[in-house]
Amino acid sequence: MFSMLVVSSCSFGDLAGGDGDDTTTSVAPDSTVPQSEEELAPGAAEGEGVVGDEENGFTLPPPHPALSELAGQLAITDGADVVVSGPDGSERTIIDGSSVREVLASQPVWSPSGDLLAWSVFGADRQAVGFARSPDEAPIESDAPGSPVYYMQWQPDGEGLVFLRNGAVGGVEAGTVIPGEAVVPLSTGQPFFVSWGRNSERLAAHVGSNGGRDGTLSVFEVGSNEASTLVEATSAFTVPAWLDESSVVAVSGEGLVRIDAESQVVEVLVGLTPPVQFVVNSDGSRIAYRGIESANPQPGLPPLMVLDVSSGISTEVAVADVAAWEWSPDGTRLAILTTSSNFSSTSLFPNRAEVLPVQSDRSGRFQWAFWQATDQGGELIGSTPGHEPSRLEASSYLPFFEQYAQSHHRWSPDGTAFAFAGTLADVCHKSTTSQEAWTAILRQEFKQARSMA
Repeated sequence: MFSMLVVSSCSFGDLAGGDGDDTTTSVAPDSTVPQSEEELAPGAAEGEGVVGDEENGFTLPPPHPALSELAGQLAITDGADVVVSGPDGSERTIIDGSSVREVLASQPVWSPSGDLLAWSVFGADRQAVGFARSPDEAPIESDAPGSPVYYMQWQPDGEGLVFLRNGAVGGVEAGTVIPGEAVVPLSTGQPFFVSWGRNSERLAAHVGSNGGRDGTLSVFEVGSNEASTLVEATSAFTVPAWLDESSVVAVSGEGLVRIDAESQVVEVLVGLTPPVQFVVNSDGSRIAYRGIESANPQPGLPPLMVLDVSSGISTEVAVADVAAWEWSPDGTRLAILTTSSNFSSTSLFPNRAEVLPVQSDRSGRFQWAFWQATDQGGELIGSTPGHEPSRLEASSYLPFFEQYAQSHHRWSPDGTAFAFAGTLADVCHKSTTSQEAWTAILRQEFKQARSMA
């Protein structure tokens, strides 16, 4: 089976009311795709005809004409190397030829301004964090002896980042690093989820203990590493998120809450029964969440909802079978991963338009659907082709999509394009994994969390 990185404009240039190349910058912005894939392919969602490769047994769709007009760059890992390219696969440059040095590179992530790229470097006797300012400059490294770094999140001002890795005596170790300087240990625990404050001076962390059965939500003052506890017994959720400069969104026994980091006053945003999954958009105006309503519990997986924070009104977006979701950079569009058969059903998305610019697919794979917030609540506006997520995507990224939504973005910076990794349904001659198997994998985390709550 041939696995690829597919970049699709998904007709967003038309949907946004402008041209596909209406971008704000031409510098490599935050459009990183976290998955390691075998090859960067110029695939796209539209166009007819395919390009064949009989020797390898696959066919590729033709390049989407709008992709060559998009500004920005994609960062991926190709084997052991970090590669940067244009959205259509052109101008492909190896930033770090780790394979030549007999080490591996992984987890490339752009800084918020796009002028720095960071990635993890590890080998038999070498662990570090690599940085590059442009394809023309030699990378620099910050030594990180110990276990390999497996997650990084840039602070908003782009001066440094927080990282996660396995601790020397078990659990998860968190630390910070500035490009070219030594890493600074922060804390340990298991699990460990992090979120940078909007002023880059504080870090919210949900840190587990007692085998993950207990935990605390704390705020660390970066530099001094002093921590203040906001909530205890927080095992029924994963990642905190800053709503603004002074308040953090988390989950307590009462549901989805906002906590003032200074006064520690707790405000209930939505009454829910844990576990709860949520992702806050870029300006803190909307929260996409899933949880069981305290006042009206229903059997099965709860629907995906979007809360308008200012009004307190929640809109039902998708009924069930949603694996992950991610906000666009402007916070008005929501990418939603679901099964393609459910996407074709009118019951999954209650507010779908009568005529939709979507890719019709009943192949038994998955699709990213795109929901647009409106004055009337919101509506479905498009989708990617059907595809099968890679096993790495399903096992290592989708179960932690709330964490990756804060650092590794699939959206282009202007919100006109979306990149995803997987095998297109029309590319492979056969599939080794059924839709039922993938659905079971993607539901597993929520069901386990619900049984423990």
